[in-house]
Order: sequence, then structure tokens, then C-alpha cells
Amino acid sequence: MTTFHTIAAAGSRFSYRERGSGPLALLLHGFGMDSRMWEPVMERIGARRRCVAVDLRGAGGTVLGSAASVPLERHADDVAALIAAFGGDAADVVGFSMGGFVLLALLERTPAVVRTAAFVGTRANADDAAGLATREALVGTLLEHGRAAAYTELLPRLVAADAAELVRARLRTMLEDQPYEGLVAAQRAMAERPDRLEVVRGARLPVLVVAGEHDAFAPPPLPAAMAEAAADGRLEVIAGVGHTMPLEAPVDVARLLAGFWDRTASAAW
Repeated sequence: MTTFHTIAAAGSRFSYRERGSGPLALLLHGFGMDSRMWEPVMERIGARRRCVAVDLRGAGGTVLGSAASVPLERHADDVAALIAAFGGDAADVVGFSMGGFVLLALLERTPAVVRTAAFVGTRANADDAAGLATREALVGTLLEHGRAAAYTELLPRLVAADAAELVRARLRTMLEDQPYEGLVAAQRAMAERPDRLEVVRGARLPVLVVAGEHDAFAPPPLPAAMAEAAADGRLEVIAGVGHTMPLEAPVDVARLLAGFWDRTASAAW
């Protein structure tokens, strides 16, 4: 059973969902979402890990605070503090989309707390001019027309064309539950991130990269570049899905994570 809690760390209080037992695995959500996005995956992983899905600052049940924005580096420091607060020296960290950007910053700043790194729907390159303009436009949509309009704008890029109604409904529920200040802060943080492909290249740990065949935010060639750069990396592409793989294909994501952890634990990776 998944349980919901809060924990003090890094001068704040973080909401999180927990399921399972064993070595600690920390799951980081994407933009416009929160820890709920990981529930379909967590319930399928079984007892291989103590899975903890956290709400980053400004998302879900974790408040943003007084800051106008929270850099990805601050989120990374939060994650390092959370791993310690959960009683671990290191954790298997899984980052989806923006959560993957946080994981990249964590590997750059505090690599010792990451036992293995799994990137789902993530890329290591910075935004180009078009990407920055798209983020600025989305902030305008949010503040002028609201979260429902932002959902309508984002949906075709989030899911495959034939994604189930339940997936679309879950995405809308999460996005419309997020505070506006958290959504804007997240867009600002992602716009400011640097290229971190060299961070992947320098990582000395097992790396799994999972791509969606029809992912518009992280098309397969970009995750493939991460897997190729890693000294100990593997790429897996899930056919027929878009960006939100943990919701669109939770069975596949759970299978890939479980296999990754089993192989790395047995040194057969």
C-alpha cells in the first residue's frame, strides 16, 4: 500500500509517497505534476526497493516558500538532504523530465548520494532559442488564461495520440492542482539550466535512460546521446508512447527499473 507523509529537510517540509521495502529509491516528478505520477509504477515494482516519490518545492503538498523561483541546483540540494533524512547514504534516483534535470544537477553537485541514475523522458542539453520562447509563451498562457488552457496547449506534446482517457484525466488533475507560483518557478528554473551532457559523461555509476518512441519533449536521439555519453549506460525505448511514460506505460517503466536495479545489484549490468 502506498502511504502519504511529510518530512523535514533542507529547512522546509516535503510531502512524499512511499511504498515497498529494501534499498532506498527516490523518484522525482516532472513539470506540472507531483508524486502522484509515480503511483502506477510504484505499485508494480514490488519489494525490490523502498520507493519514495517526493513533491519538489512548489509542487503537490510541498510549498514553494517566498522565493520567486527555485533553481534546479536548489532542488538537487533538497534531494541530497532528503536522502539523508530518509536514512540513506545513497539512493537509486529516478528522474522523469524536469526530475531528470534535477538528477543531472545532483550528479554534478553531490554525486556520492546517487547509487544508480535512471532518466525517464529526459535530455541533457540546454534549451535553444525556440525552446526558451516556448517556455515564455507557456508562462504567459498560465498567467493570462489559466491552468486549463496550459493543459490544452501541452497535452499533444505530453502523450501519444492514442493515449488512454485515464492518462489524460490524471495529467489534467495534477496540472490543475499545482500552484501557479510553483508552475512559473519551474519554467524559470528549466529555462536557466545549462547543458549537462558532460555531467553524464563523467558519471561513474550505472545509468539507465528510458525514451518514448513519440516523445515530443525528449525525442529518442536526445536520450540516446545521454546513454552513449555515460561510461556505464543503457538506452531503452518504449514503443508507441509519448512523453509521460510512467502514466502511459507503467508496466514497461516498472519492468525496466526493476531489471536495472536487479542487474546492478548483482554486478551483472
